[in-house]
Amino acid sequence: MRYPSVHGLRVGEPGLTLAEYGAVDLLHEEVGATTFRVEITDLFVICDPLARVHLFSEIDMVDQENPHEQRRTFLTDRLFGDFAGFDWLNLRVGKFLTPIGRWNQIHARPLVWTTSRPLATTLPFDPYVTGAMLFGSRFPRAGTLTYSLYGQFTNSFDVEPPAQPMDRGVGGRVEYASFGGWSVAGSYLAFTALPGEREPGGTAAGDERGWRHLAGLDTLWRAHGRLPWARLVEPALRVARDGVAMPAAHAACLAMLAPVMTMREGASMYAPGGALLADGDVLRQPGLVRALELVRDEGAATVYSGSIAAALLALVEERGGAITRSDLDGYTPVWSEPVDVAFAGRRVTTRGGLSGIAETLARFEPAGGEQALLDALESGPVPDGHTTNFAVVDADGNACVLTTSLGLGSGDWLPGLDLHLNSMLGETDLIRAPLRPGERMASMMAPTLVFDSSGAPELALGAAGGTRLRTALVGVLGAVLHEGIAPQAAIDRPRFHPAGAVLNAEPGVDERWLQALERAGRTVRRWPARHHYFGGVSAVGRSGAGADPRRSGAVRSV
Repeated sequence: MRYPSVHGLRVGEPGLTLAEYGAVDLLHEEVGATTFRVEITDLFVICDPLARVHLFSEIDMVDQENPHEQRRTFLTDRLFGDFAGFDWLNLRVGKFLTPIGRWNQIHARPLVWTTSRPLATTLPFDPYVTGAMLFGSRFPRAGTLTYSLYGQFTNSFDVEPPAQPMDRGVGGRVEYASFGGWSVAGSYLAFTALPGEREPGGTAAGDERGWRHLAGLDTLWRAHGRLPWARLVEPALRVARDGVAMPAAHAACLAMLAPVMTMREGASMYAPGGALLADGDVLRQPGLVRALELVRDEGAATVYSGSIAAALLALVEERGGAITRSDLDGYTPVWSEPVDVAFAGRRVTTRGGLSGIAETLARFEPAGGEQALLDALESGPVPDGHTTNFAVVDADGNACVLTTSLGLGSGDWLPGLDLHLNSMLGETDLIRAPLRPGERMASMMAPTLVFDSSGAPELALGAAGGTRLRTALVGVLGAVLHEGIAPQAAIDRPRFHPAGAVLNAEPGVDERWLQALERAGRTVRRWPARHHYFGGVSAVGRSGAGADPRRSGAVRSV
């Protein structure tokens, strides 16, 4: 038994080596005591039973705490065997550190990934691989060539999931190091993420596995996109740098929502100098430049595992929120089946949910005019919300309708990034049943496609406006498909919307019909002008495109 310095305790022959390392913590709090702790963290067991066989294991000792007990758990950080077939080629099987990048082999805290000298960074991927790797070295003149190629074939066997769980992957690294002191290297890594948690007895939502895609936009881009990701971000980045003039509808909406929009950092953006932005004033959100640069450089993963995620988790912790790292890691886009309904001789395909578009269209006989629409709408209450929508059709006939919602906004902004967090958990009208972890909240969003009798796409549309979303969409669908009106004219048509016992009506709605409702005991509120209250529809069809002036919508052909 012998102990060479920094090489561990050597026991017997052919060779068993035991080693461990620890961490020293010195913590001083402004309010509280100074604490000093020495902790043994990792244990190494190394064995060389044969000349060409090397076995290695690293066991991490972690304190697990809960309200009832404190216990120590042993996690397997590394466990692999090396088999030297030739001087220039070796095989490693088990769980090991990926060769992508360079790692502190005695990693302590933090585990460091670098491309050259040690520099703490956010981990861009899980450092551990459970699979097999071929690696070796050659020695051409004046330098050393090292290479590795690995594949991950199974999940990690830790009792806790890694920060970036994945079930398979491939990667490799080649490096040439000159004896003169310079080196050049290249790496490649691709992996798939584990799906979200499964429902009891069923499959996970979005269980379709593909190379790591972390958000809805990223998923659509990977499935159907043509341009490079960075090119997609360019227009938004340009607007963030230059600022954007406030349209009249947005300025009017800001005046209504000022108490929320001007909370904390919002005041400097929406009320610079103490005065709310008005129609034509330039909105500047300089932090969005940095946020969009992160989206461009780190991809959609920045929101779930990268720099934006780190900023979000720090803010949540500071303000006592409930979002955790595991919530972000477990997020996955959900592909859901649309709802089909026959209407005006076409097949209308839309998103199911709280909007009730399909159910309303099934009850709506457009030949019956305003009263038929009102009767179809008033079959039950629907919730409210604050939403944005756009519709796009390309020259090849591909159509995309995208709807997104911030709710009212929570008044919380990511520091330095000018990203306003949503308030969806506070939208009580959207909560129809108890919320359960891992489930999507209900929503009014209803992107919609219309197909003719031959199955060809005829119209793509969607809307914003909470409860008014359904009224606006159904009305436009009736006008375009039944009456043959062009999308823009259908969107411009005066609207009404029932809200309990009150019927809200824009100027231009049939006055005789409104008076008949009043004689029947209905309260009618006549609005003085078109207003964003009545929702905003975006549509592209064979007879043209249309955007809603109520929300400063615009049509662009490129």
